[in-house]
Amino acid sequence: RAQYMHDSVYNKKGKEHEALATYLKMIYLYPSSAAIKANVDDLRRLIANERSYRDSQPFLLEVIEESKSGMTTADAYHRYLEVLVSLKKSGLLESGVRSCREFIRRFPNDSRHADAVLWMADFFTYSKDYAEANTTYQKFGRIFPNNPKMADIRYKQGALHYNHLRKHEKGMAYLSEMVNNYPDSPLVGDAIFMIAEIKDKKQKSFD
Repeated sequence: RAQYMHDSVYNKKGKEHEALATYLKMIYLYPSSAAIKANVDDLRRLIANERSYRDSQPFLLEVIEESKSGMTTADAYHRYLEVLVSLKKSGLLESGVRSCREFIRRFPNDSRHADAVLWMADFFTYSKDYAEANTTYQKFGRIFPNNPKMADIRYKQGALHYNHLRKHEKGMAYLSEMVNNYPDSPLVGDAIFMIAEIKDKKQKSFD
């Protein structure tokens, strides 16, 4: 009931992104609550009327209907974060990053902390805070150096520096590290092409 009251405050204040995030949190964490029907009704109205979620409406309606039974609290929270980040909305930055940090705090022994850190970087990217996204990727590399997603992260860092941070030398360093250290990654071809593009367009190194 307290969670639903919290959701309703955001809705009444016109903070549609925070309202959506908390409505979704309610249906995953408290699916048996007496307030769940009212919560779902409010969520349906929000996604029907809010223009910024019009393109996500079919997906969100599926999320409402998917089964939440049999999930542990940690599983439910992880799925909630997965849904939130998949919407790719800049307005969800604050709610998303806060919830990722809360997941790590609430479930300190969960093996999926790496997902939460990566999703934080995604939230920063979708809000175009590319410097913070890169900082989060760097943090991931220090905490989870042997994670199988490190190749993807180095590629994303290279692309961030080249396309958004305007530091093409640093971008090329990340891409070269990725090519050398993860030669079996399916992104190697893309990384080599981006290196060639940097040499062509930025360094005028045509050979």
